Amino acid sequence: MSSEQTVTGESPDPSTADEGLLRFSVLYPSRDGWETVLVGGVMILFLWLIIPLFIAAGYFLRLTRAAGRGDVEPPAFDDWWGLLVDGVKLVLVLLPATIVYALAIFLAAEVHDALAFLVALAGFYVYPSIYMNYSVTDDWKTAYNPSILIEQLTTTTYLYGFLLYVLVINGIGGIVAILLLGASLLTIVGWIIIWPMIYFYWYGMDAALWGRVYIRLETT
Repeated sequence: MSSEQTVTGESPDPSTADEGLLRFSVLYPSRDGWETVLVGGVMILFLWLIIPLFIAAGYFLRLTRAAGRGDVEPPAFDDWWGLLVDGVKLVLVLLPATIVYALAIFLAAEVHDALAFLVALAGFYVYPSIYMNYSVTDDWKTAYNPSILIEQLTTTTYLYGFLLYVLVINGIGGIVAILLLGASLLTIVGWIIIWPMIYFYWYGMDAALWGRVYIRLETT
């Protein structure tokens, strides 16, 4: 991969070097125990207060970064101000892509619905690449670098990660999550904390997946 993407960090954890993308993504968010998942569930529970929303976004960014840099364990909730700042920065960095994406779909829909669908699909394929590049490198220029994006998007590694993201984690995983959510809501404890923890872990798997995809792209 391009030297522009080289990131200073720990060497990839040898104990997880042979783990597939899916296994790593499923296990990584809880590798430091379930306390972090519990705290993350509280953040999800109070997303409507806005600040927890940005803190959660900052945490997922750091989770992707940790996975992308080969850290043995995911980050902890121990730098609240930093997490808040990271979350705000992430939203600001992704905002241009979000606006262009929405505008492109709108304009395409004016021509034909089929064209709008193709534009939406293309944008959906590109968006995770922008996210993971910024999350790992902390550099918005790298996130939007056309040569880096094209190089990544045309690899089988990225395509495989994208298919896992869509079909398994957010497809099959979504069905499992909905069933667990339904069961959790039958209890008071479920209403208060279990369903937010499920949501947090679900998003954590997405974040871990893209960090793992990044490190695979860097080492192949």
